[in-house]
Amino acid sequence: MSSDHWCYHSPQKMLHYSITSEYYRTKLLASPDDIHDFMKLSRAMALKRSTFIMSVNLFYRMLITRPDLKSDTLKCSVILLSCKIMENFRGISFITEAAKNYLKSVPGRKEIIHTELIISETLNFDYKYIDYYSYCESKVLSITRDKSLLICTFSFLTDCSFLPLLAFFKRRNVALACIFLALKVLKPGAFKSKKNVETDCSNQEIAAVITTGMKISIDSNDRDSTPAVQNLAIESQKRRKLFYRKLKKTYGNNEKSARKYFPYLKVEQEFLRDLESAFEGLKYSAIEIHFICNELLDLYIEML
Repeated sequence: MSSDHWCYHSPQKMLHYSITSEYYRTKLLASPDDIHDFMKLSRAMALKRSTFIMSVNLFYRMLITRPDLKSDTLKCSVILLSCKIMENFRGISFITEAAKNYLKSVPGRKEIIHTELIISETLNFDYKYIDYYSYCESKVLSITRDKSLLICTFSFLTDCSFLPLLAFFKRRNVALACIFLALKVLKPGAFKSKKNVETDCSNQEIAAVITTGMKISIDSNDRDSTPAVQNLAIESQKRRKLFYRKLKKTYGNNEKSARKYFPYLKVEQEFLRDLESAFEGLKYSAIEIHFICNELLDLYIEML
């Protein structure tokens, strides 16, 4: 069995394989000293693994697209940008302090910030202002910023694990990540670089991805949600607590027996009715949405 095939079926091995392959691809474009310094700087800053993967990706891409940038400045800038994207909370002072011990020349703060902006513009990143999605009555999916981080992040799915995407969205926005991931897989044409993109996604598919996202990660404090979605989340949380209470009463602490009854493995009729109320005008078949949700959950589990 080939190593690629083996990695595909093992998420942990796939993650390790992604880092290794990215590392060696970068090594072909950079001097051994450069890549060695970059890895030492990353370790010194105690980056989370997801942030490290993101920084290696950015470093690799910038070596190809902007070979004119100063090497030491680029190392600091991609790490700074990666920390912001992944919410790793490592500021510029932290980076310059670590750079004193691990880089030949310590870039100035202005140089690092300027290069960070160049990286953002080159890769079409706009991490501060992202309008996630809107669903209109005319059934048009609008990606309101054609240079959003979201579109670029999806390009990482081909050459690194799904982890950076999940880490970026954190818990409160995993729902949105699932929605866009599902739409990306179901209807790739929805993610062309246009301001308003018409998609032939059926009502059932759109309802399914929203339902799937909500069920995987429901947060009533999500400021990005509309009041209808927030109310839906609160009601669903109450229902979920009641559901688990009944499970515990029936099965005790036998988690294995109870697991197959977890609410996110099926689509409750009450949840579908709430969803229809929250998104007025969305008509669908409960049976169709049930099967689509199951397919999306299988896909989601495979990609974790």
